[in-house]
Amino acid sequence: MHQFFDCGNAGEPAYRKVATGHPGWLKVASRLLESADGCYSTGVHSAVASALAVSPRTVLPLVNSSHSLSADQICLPFMSAEVPAEKHLAYLVKLEQALNSVKNSSYSSSKRACLAEVHRARASLK
Repeated sequence: MHQFFDCGNAGEPAYRKVATGHPGWLKVASRLLESADGCYSTGVHSAVASALAVSPRTVLPLVNSSHSLSADQICLPFMSAEVPAEKHLAYLVKLEQALNSVKNSSYSSSKRACLAEVHRARASLK
């Protein structure tokens, strides 16, 4: 795993694959998070969260499915203070639209949890 997910730039291709929301890569990410240290977990959490905006139906089943996949860890990617607030707000709008496109009631609890994270983030950026 360390060859694919490292703390430097060498791990970027693997993180980008997780961010696609492909079920196989999400499975790898969830297994990695079971024993990941801080170095890996931040990047993997952020990649899973990025996948939520492009593939909410594959990520929502993971939300709150374990301690390492809690809503506060995987509903929002890392948001750098160096990025303008407008860019973050635009992303949050896209994420909220993606979440609201999911109508399957079996995901309603996960969807509500992620929408709550989106609303908290939006309030903190204003």
